[in-house]
Amino acid sequence: MSYSMRTLFHSRNSHLPWTALEPQANPLSPSLPLQSLHQPNTIASDIPNPTNLPSTPALLDPLATANPMPLQISRPTISSSHEQEAVPVPELNQSVPTDTHGALSSNQQSIQPQRMTTRSQSGIHKRNPKYALHVNIDHSLVEPTCYSQAFKQHEWRNAMVQEFNALQRCGTWKSVPYHPQMNLLPNKWVFKLKQRADGSIERYKARLVANGFHQKHGIDYTETFSPMVKHSTIRLVLSLAVSKRWPIRQLDVHNAFLHGFLNEDVYMRQPAGFVDQQYPNYVCKLQRSIYGLKQAPRAWFHRFSEFLLQLGFEASTCDYSLFVYNHRGVEVQYMNDQMHLSQANPDLYRSVVGALQYLTITRPDLSYAVNQVCQFMHSPTTMHWTAVKRILRYVKATYNHGLLYKPGLSHLTAFFDADYAGNPDTRHSTGGFCIYFGSNLVS
Repeated sequence: MSYSMRTLFHSRNSHLPWTALEPQANPLSPSLPLQSLHQPNTIASDIPNPTNLPSTPALLDPLATANPMPLQISRPTISSSHEQEAVPVPELNQSVPTDTHGALSSNQQSIQPQRMTTRSQSGIHKRNPKYALHVNIDHSLVEPTCYSQAFKQHEWRNAMVQEFNALQRCGTWKSVPYHPQMNLLPNKWVFKLKQRADGSIERYKARLVANGFHQKHGIDYTETFSPMVKHSTIRLVLSLAVSKRWPIRQLDVHNAFLHGFLNEDVYMRQPAGFVDQQYPNYVCKLQRSIYGLKQAPRAWFHRFSEFLLQLGFEASTCDYSLFVYNHRGVEVQYMNDQMHLSQANPDLYRSVVGALQYLTITRPDLSYAVNQVCQFMHSPTTMHWTAVKRILRYVKATYNHGLLYKPGLSHLTAFFDADYAGNPDTRHSTGGFCIYFGSNLVS
């Protein structure tokens, strides 16, 4: 009796699908004895080997016949001469128990996996010290996440009162009746615990923040861009301060965003815990910017830049966040780690230089030097005044010099000369020319 086998083959024609071949028992094949099922050192030896099956055309090549029939699976049967019990063929995904030599064990039942027994199933409820993590939390160092939590602590209540009073002093809003067409913004309290370097508490800070994500473009905000300082600008200023030995100061503005004015109509609910008992249905119309608004950074920069320009600062065209202040007429010099301040009299400087400009009409040799000192008439220093004194000493030594006119030929003669990057300050090239009418200098 031949054994059945499961195999997959693909039809030689593309229209035939994959088919499971399950050969039937071939009556022409001789029956194998039962002892041939148990070969030593083999696993699942009762599964027939396809190489040992009879090479019949119906088994190996179902297309060899005109009408191939699907083969059915059949369990191995034992000839009548043997009355022993047949060993069932395990499925392909079924584990086969074997003995220590690799052969099948006497117990043909599959071994079920043992289920894991937990501590609770065993009645053990005591915590394992390895997994018991206990952390002692100091609730005084925990920052509240909402108003209801902060209201329970005295320190946070005082922080909210201080913030609300600061908003009232600045005139941040005014109370107006509510209208359904208003885009009313909610708000929330944000709490921050300021600590020192050693971990001690410096102060409790509470801040009222508007929920700006409820704003609508064109209704309660338009432009939101605000210039930010460039990192290269910061590094350049620090490099100049170190090279020039300038003092460096840091300015911290408390509630900076509250100083910016709003150009749009922005409405906000009354803050939690500070609702006006006389007008509980009123809303806050913001007069100044508040934290959380989309245009708050832009409003603060506009207010701060206007203040700096009024003090005499000049805005840089390379970085709009850089403002430079020029000390008019004050010269700072460091000598032996000492600072020396000097200032020239600007009125006297302008008077002397103006007189030298008239002198160039008859003394064209002074034109270049006078032109240089005229560029610093708005803020002269001692260095510029020294240059003017040098011109005056030259005029004193050459007071008898001047232009001499005499009759001659009527033709023009021009002379021109220039150097290359001769100016030590700007590295510009300096050029000069003179035009003679006959023998007389005219320009």
